[in-house]
Amino acid sequence: AKGNRWGYFPAASFAWKIKEEGFLRNAAALSDLKLRLGYGEVGNQNIPPYSYLTPFGATEAFLADASGGSLIPVVPLNLANPDLKWETAIQYNAGLDFSLFDDRLSGTVDTYLKTSSDLLLKVSLGPTAGFDFITANQGDIENKGLEVSLRGDIIRNDNVKWSMFGNISFNR
Repeated sequence: AKGNRWGYFPAASFAWKIKEEGFLRNAAALSDLKLRLGYGEVGNQNIPPYSYLTPFGATEAFLADASGGSLIPVVPLNLANPDLKWETAIQYNAGLDFSLFDDRLSGTVDTYLKTSSDLLLKVSLGPTAGFDFITANQGDIENKGLEVSLRGDIIRNDNVKWSMFGNISFNR
């Protein structure tokens, strides 16, 4: 509805290639080391268009006018909600990328926190409302987690390359 048509969803990220700093530049075993930080917001409007209005549509029932002609009744299809606004998700990320021994062993560690608020949901209504649901901003959800991945080259020469990769994730 008017007043909620636009949203502002900023994002920013930062990366620091620690390996290129003077105090680590000559570290022979360390091939790469990078710290990453990020913040971002995103909006969701994945609902049918014009859900803030009451749309009307023809029913399957036919009526007759006073002279016996047929009429097609038009009825509201759902309840309007002029207070609908964007669902918003805010996410914070931090990560560390590393590789050792001429990139023979590498990995990443990432952690995140994501909070979604004003969720766009179909809220059930009682039988006396005349409609099954209304679309509304209701509820929040939070996800936080850790992801770790490792890759190693077991054999790496001109003829053969054999690598193993694994990852594990935890989400709450």
